[in-house]
Amino acid sequence: MWQKDKNGALIKITTGHEVGPGAAVVTKITPLNFSIYLDSVLTNELGARYVLSIEDQSAVYPAQRRRRTHYVSMGKGNDTVPDKAVDGKNEGFTLKDVKGSPANPDQLVITLAATGATNTLSKSQPFRRVDAYSADLKYDPEKYSVTGMRTGDHLAFAGDDYNVIAIDKNDVILLAQSNQKKYTLRYAP
Repeated sequence: MWQKDKNGALIKITTGHEVGPGAAVVTKITPLNFSIYLDSVLTNELGARYVLSIEDQSAVYPAQRRRRTHYVSMGKGNDTVPDKAVDGKNEGFTLKDVKGSPANPDQLVITLAATGATNTLSKSQPFRRVDAYSADLKYDPEKYSVTGMRTGDHLAFAGDDYNVIAIDKNDVILLAQSNQKKYTLRYAP
């Protein structure tokens, strides 16, 4: 059996995976981390304030994926410094404890707002967790490739439109718009 591709070239069909989603190959899967970094410590007569930055690589909008700086301290926030922290609370986390000297801490203990989990971070060891994955895909019959696709992205190849409905560390799942059929593409590094 033979089939024409979008450019009119003939492709011999022997296994059924020469065209369509079965011919798509996942070339790379990358973890997207949620990270909190201890950048520095500011001290004054009111005590120590910690300069932390949050990076959410899995955020929907690219501008939200960049590191954002936040100031936090134990107890009351300092209103003279622009900051979102009051009583140790901040975007994504709450500062619970400081291990070691407040001016040069060994570790900060934080509670994550999303999960309620308690974690630690230091200047040399940021907090990191994998929140999602991105993937690179190629479709050789049309010389089509895409990098950095995420859950919710739309693709068009093999004469159909596809939604990326899930990506994990081993698989990419596509949903064909024409028939609502799901296709699981395995990642084989």
